[in-house]
Amino acid sequence: MTPLQINDAEVTIGTNTTAGDEVTSVTLRPTTTRTAWQPVSGKDQNVYSAPSWELLLTVGQDFAASSLMAQLIKGHGTVETFTVKPKTGGSASFTGDVRLAFPDNLLGARGGIATTTVTLSVQDQPTILDDTGTQLWPPVEAGGGGEV
Repeated sequence: MTPLQINDAEVTIGTNTTAGDEVTSVTLRPTTTRTAWQPVSGKDQNVYSAPSWELLLTVGQDFAASSLMAQLIKGHGTVETFTVKPKTGGSASFTGDVRLAFPDNLLGARGGIATTTVTLSVQDQPTILDDTGTQLWPPVEAGGGGEV
């Protein structure tokens, strides 16, 4: 077993290939809803929705023209492709399209590094590949068909 470590990763958002130098935390978070079905037969069932996804980032506040902060502010509301590839713990990768959003806050406390968080909504479903390049998500039909 080789656990995934995020202390060395490539993070790309749109054409910004240096985002990994500006991000201290990256989380891809799914959210699903569960609906309980309780028919009179007594055979209770649970139905789960397809997940909706968010990409959560903690970003250092660098306001250089080519920085991720500038990209988030100038591109607010636009859709860009993201890729996250941890360099340790195998070669899994995470890709998809996100809608850029304004960071949660600007500036910060005296004497510290100014950071902020931003939550980017993933459009449709991200693609998750395991360390062999096999697609884990979204599911693929047996025989190499499209999404289920």
